[in-house]
Amino acid sequence: MGKTTSIVERIVNLARLPEIEAVDRLSRLIVVTYSVRAAQQMQQKARVAIRTAEVSTRVQRAFQQTFFGTIHSYCVRLLERFGHYLGLPRGGVASGR
Repeated sequence: MGKTTSIVERIVNLARLPEIEAVDRLSRLIVVTYSVRAAQQMQQKARVAIRTAEVSTRVQRAFQQTFFGTIHSYCVRLLERFGHYLGLPRGGVASGR
């Protein structure tokens, strides 16, 4: 079994947990890959698997909050959200200000 398949199966297992737990975990889940293309492919495969698993609409919405991306894009997101605690200007990371 490949890496992507294993990760997608783990995501589906989270989606099948009791709804409150599934919503909490999926809405906070971070899936980091080496490339944007890999992140997009993994997100698409996970989306199809979640639909096939026939979980509740609430769980499917929580899955939409799952972050799929590169380590770089995740770090940029963190800096945009919390960089002001480090003295960075708000909105300055992505916009180059």
